Amino acid sequence: MLYSFRRNLLIQVPHIHNLHLRTTDKITNPELTRLLTPCSFPTFQSHIADCGQVLSKCPNGCGVYVALKDMDRHLNRCPAGFGEAPHQDGDRIRELELEIVGLRSTLNEEIRQRLALITDIGQLKKRTQLGDEWTAKVGDVLNALKKCINEETDSRCVDVERCKLDINRLMREYERIEAWRLELTTRINRVGELAGRDEVDKPKDAKLVMIESRLNYLQTEVETLREEQKDRKGDEKAQEGNELVKGKIGVGDEQLDKQAKLDYELKGVLNTVNETEDKSLEKYRRETYYTKQSLDDLQVHLQHQEKLVVIQNTEGHLIWRIDQFEKRFEESQQSEFMLKSPLFSNRPFGYTLRMEASLNGIGTWRGRNMIVGLVVVNGFYDNLLEWPCVLSGTITLRDQPQDRAKPRVDYRRSIVARRKHQSNDKNQNIHIPHQVLRSEHYIRDDAIFLEVRIDQ
Repeated sequence: MLYSFRRNLLIQVPHIHNLHLRTTDKITNPELTRLLTPCSFPTFQSHIADCGQVLSKCPNGCGVYVALKDMDRHLNRCPAGFGEAPHQDGDRIRELELEIVGLRSTLNEEIRQRLALITDIGQLKKRTQLGDEWTAKVGDVLNALKKCINEETDSRCVDVERCKLDINRLMREYERIEAWRLELTTRINRVGELAGRDEVDKPKDAKLVMIESRLNYLQTEVETLREEQKDRKGDEKAQEGNELVKGKIGVGDEQLDKQAKLDYELKGVLNTVNETEDKSLEKYRRETYYTKQSLDDLQVHLQHQEKLVVIQNTEGHLIWRIDQFEKRFEESQQSEFMLKSPLFSNRPFGYTLRMEASLNGIGTWRGRNMIVGLVVVNGFYDNLLEWPCVLSGTITLRDQPQDRAKPRVDYRRSIVARRKHQSNDKNQNIHIPHQVLRSEHYIRDDAIFLEVRIDQ
């Protein structure tokens, strides 16, 4: 029993030294023999009672063996020696419960704020989507406005050219009219000179009136003389009176003949001038009428020629060369600018069409693809055609290999023509990726070729 206690004591606390054993005690454990050293106490009992290195069980019942010299320190720290431990544990539990309640309230507040943030984020997403939709709509409207402005600019340029031609034609007509006015002015001056001569001859008419008045006076005198002759019944007096009257009448007749000749000559000159003036005016009127008719015919002919020049092809086929490709590509990166091809027609007196191209793309395709479309524009014969029109065709990006012996690798896509300012539907635009555009030999000498053929 004693040996078992000693053995356990030494194994549990290997640092025990100076343990005193009697010489009569039998030691069979070699480990214990190795640990035991000589002790200054003569007996085992005195060693156990006084040695500070002796292990003793805690009197509080905690089950720990402590050296006697450290017993006071252990008693101060022994949990079994505190009588208020259960009460402190209860306080700690309450504190922990309060902390748990606080954590739960904080967690609930965090959950509530997180739900509010999730709701706000959802509303922001909706607003962002609405903003994107409005941005897309505004972009489409701006693109449509740009198209209208470009078309209006083109039409204004055409109108300006026509106005210049009309102004030049009117200036030529003005010069001709000015020449006619100068000629008429000279003729009017001649007529004025003749009228002045007529004014000079007017005193002659006054003299003629005086002569007539004198003749009347002479006739009255003749009548009086005849009456006197009848009254006097004298032949001599009658003869003398007749001779006197005959002399006066002869003088008046000579003057009347001269005045009549002058009047006749003046009337002849006036009639000649009037006839010449009437003939000249009639001639100028006829020339003016024919000139105006010729101008109208020429204007109609010019308009027809302009229509023929504007529409380059009337067989539904067009090859469009886009020069300065790199420069136009950089401009397309700055803005959604649409290039427009020359006008062409699907058949004689048919629908008027043109191609439109955005080298850097538009909308969601911007920066990745070149967009090409086919548009039906206002033409000269739209009132004679059927609407709405359905036109389809094929647009080809032509390959330009340097070696003509090699086969061409053209890029073809089907397309449906759309009306001007009509929204883009399926197959109304073709998309040519930039990787495809810059492969093969589609770009050569800084130019590309787009070909369109309308299905007949």
